[in-house]
Amino acid sequence: MTTSDIRQKAAAYWTDERLEKLTGGKKWLLLPNEAPELLQAIGLMNKDISISWDNTRKFSQINHMLQLLEKPLLDQASRQEELNLFDAGCGTSFLSLAMAWYLKNKVRRKFKLVGIDSNKNVIETSKHRAKQIGVDDASQYIAGMIPTSSTEYFKNEQEKNQRPNVLMALHACDTATDFAIALGIKDKADVIAVAPCCQNELSEKMKVDQPVGHPYESVFNSANIRRDIAANLTDSLRMLHLRSHGYEVTATEFVPSEHTPKNRLLLAIRRGNFHAESKEQLARLTDHIGGHTITLGELLV
Repeated sequence: MTTSDIRQKAAAYWTDERLEKLTGGKKWLLLPNEAPELLQAIGLMNKDISISWDNTRKFSQINHMLQLLEKPLLDQASRQEELNLFDAGCGTSFLSLAMAWYLKNKVRRKFKLVGIDSNKNVIETSKHRAKQIGVDDASQYIAGMIPTSSTEYFKNEQEKNQRPNVLMALHACDTATDFAIALGIKDKADVIAVAPCCQNELSEKMKVDQPVGHPYESVFNSANIRRDIAANLTDSLRMLHLRSHGYEVTATEFVPSEHTPKNRLLLAIRRGNFHAESKEQLARLTDHIGGHTITLGELLV
């Protein structure tokens, strides 16, 4: 079935009544009658053009994420002749392919999408999906670790001079999020959007290194509490690292907590190169938690 056939079938199936029931009356940037080829490519739409209940939740989450990113994305699209997107730890590229479809079909802006993941299988899946939705000519997928600079993977001099305008990392596990943020900071990405996952590093350090008499002593000795607090402290440290390098940062819940606890989006917009007060706050917080640091700090030295 061609893209045209899929769209005709979707237009007939997705009546106003069905759209109202799906969206709950909310304004979505992606609708099933407009983007059926995308939804089928990423596995959210059935062959008969319907969408299951479980996939409806996922579809809603993608729309919510796009809405959070829409303003900075459109701002960068208006400034750049060709928008450079970098998906670090891309997996099967749910978000970045939705973003690519949106830019091509609704914003009508040129872009280049680079996706990197250490899993060769998901890279092949992403390549196939990009072809299915017609953005393979503007996409490059690489099997490998998240680099310290995007120039490590670009082959020619023209590409090496193209820093990412928007860098994203959706659920890059533990320190992989730190590598993604460090890449964005070093390449001076205009927008950095990360949804952290499994923040274990700081909790492990607190477990092993427990300063005698520290105010957090009871926290250090309680595994469940330590993990929860360490996860929040990890993201607080990440925000301060970003702010100290000139980024304006917000932390937003992008998925209701009843669906998943991994629901925090750190959205950073580059405003400058350095912020002394945030650097001082970072030092004070690090000292307050017993001198414990995270990988991001080591990568930015």
